[in-house]
Amino acid sequence: MEKFKELKMACQKFIDKKYSAENLSQTLANIALSDEIQSVVLEAEYNLEKIRFCVSDDKQYDEGLKVVHEILSKVEQLGNDVIKPTVI
Repeated sequence: MEKFKELKMACQKFIDKKYSAENLSQTLANIALSDEIQSVVLEAEYNLEKIRFCVSDDKQYDEGLKVVHEILSKVEQLGNDVIKPTVI
């Protein structure tokens, strides 16, 4: 359960603009999760890498938000108690 908290905290840090797409990707890569969640994280890492290298800096946050919300949505669908972050 501690790993889910790490995942949620990383997502919240991105939403709060404390993490860049690169920071979020690196953090996700270091969180060891179950196979079900790990596939979601691997997909997110891939999408964040595409954002980092293919999207202009001024649009990376908006594109990254889509990835973060997708992570949280999928985790919630898997039955975990995820707190919905507030977008500022």
